[in-house]
Amino acid sequence: MIETTSPLDTQRLATLEDVLGVTLPQDYRGYLLEHNGMGFEKNAFEVFKGEYSIIHHVCRISNDNDYFDLINSYKNGKSIDHEEGRKFLIIADDNVGNDIMLSLAADSFGEVYFYDKDTIGTKCIKLAQSFSEFRSSLFDLQDISVYENTVDEALDKKDLKLLERALQQGYDIENLDKYSRNLLERSVITGDID
Repeated sequence: MIETTSPLDTQRLATLEDVLGVTLPQDYRGYLLEHNGMGFEKNAFEVFKGEYSIIHHVCRISNDNDYFDLINSYKNGKSIDHEEGRKFLIIADDNVGNDIMLSLAADSFGEVYFYDKDTIGTKCIKLAQSFSEFRSSLFDLQDISVYENTVDEALDKKDLKLLERALQQGYDIENLDKYSRNLLERSVITGDID
């Protein structure tokens, strides 16, 4: 996803920092000055082992105070305190509305976190030590296999030949998936295989 943005008004950057009460981390500040919220070529990231998400909107500094304007969203409470009063600035969201946030707290300043709005309990998951590290960790979702094994792929794609190959290579039909279901139960849930 790449979107174009208007050139950054440096006075607006200074205003944002005044509102926040901090000077932004150099890497994020540099990104705003150079790209001002332009989307990333690669936009997928790993939330935790085997769980991925996709950046949907990237916040920016705009002159018209639109919804994704950093100053507007901060003033309207979009960036709020999470977990023991740590202060965050929402810098993006994912394709289901979860937040990607930059920590402004002294003990984690500049770190990037994921805020899962649907999880009960700990909702903030650390993604990277810095904005630069986060950007460099982004990838194309097509670059990874979302399947834990060949059987998962075969069931999802309803590919009988792929399933047959997995069985010939010794896949045990009594193996249980992470939900404690064997191959027969998973097949019934998935539906008919062509």
